[in-house]
Amino acid sequence: MNNFKKTLISCLILLNVTTLALAEYPQNTTNPNFNFLASRNTGDFHFDGLTNVTGNSNAVFFIDPAWTHSNNWKAGGRSEELNLGAGIRLWTPNFFYEGAVVGANVYYDRQWTVNDNTYNQLGIGMEFLSEYFDARVNGFIPFSRKEGVAGKTRQTYFNTTAIHSVLNGSNEYAFWGYNAELGIRLPFSEDYGVTRVYLGYDDFNARGISNRDSLKLKATYNPVQFIQFAFQYYFDRDLLDTHWLFGANFNIPLDWSEFSLIRNKTTLPVNRLHERVFRY
Repeated sequence: MNNFKKTLISCLILLNVTTLALAEYPQNTTNPNFNFLASRNTGDFHFDGLTNVTGNSNAVFFIDPAWTHSNNWKAGGRSEELNLGAGIRLWTPNFFYEGAVVGANVYYDRQWTVNDNTYNQLGIGMEFLSEYFDARVNGFIPFSRKEGVAGKTRQTYFNTTAIHSVLNGSNEYAFWGYNAELGIRLPFSEDYGVTRVYLGYDDFNARGISNRDSLKLKATYNPVQFIQFAFQYYFDRDLLDTHWLFGANFNIPLDWSEFSLIRNKTTLPVNRLHERVFRY
């Protein structure tokens, strides 16, 4: 855990130095996000600092350091996860209705599990964001997949973070797999907030363990630009050992004058260049 703290501090220092060095350019902004996600078995607290390193009004290259603290009440313990990501987003004003944002990203994920094991993983993703239609797909490839848990008495569990790991007998396994989702914005006036609904599919595998997959329904609601509530329902409970997840995401504006624009900027595709990357 001491190595984790050193890594986290180093990432935060790097993020701050990068932000200060590029502060003179208006397109280089940091968008901190605080998120929580809960079910009947787990509670996750997530923080990320997506920073646009370079770009212009039509394209950005970003880095995205993140940290997640998970309490697994069923397993009787907690885990930590560090994510270091980078990606590119392009706004295509002449493509699709009112233009769209297309993007690709890559992440390095490191997790310290409930059972004191450490996993490393490569994550890749693609996204399509527009005013009325969204699409995302994410892949997860762990470098190490099986660790022993001799002497442990933890119960079976499944994480709700980027690295999915499960305890089975005397071993703990990291799963490889993917998730995908398609979403539409409901045609309500922005005066009542912005609501989107998604249909998705998760599929994860580990050698020697039965496949875990499920269709899912997700709904998000933004009463204002900087706050989003989310609810996810999984048709197969075995995927996460629960049918449902509920959470909220809070974007922390560094320029408080932006509060005067909280409604009209919520759905315009060009403004989605800077929103949080959703991987799970």
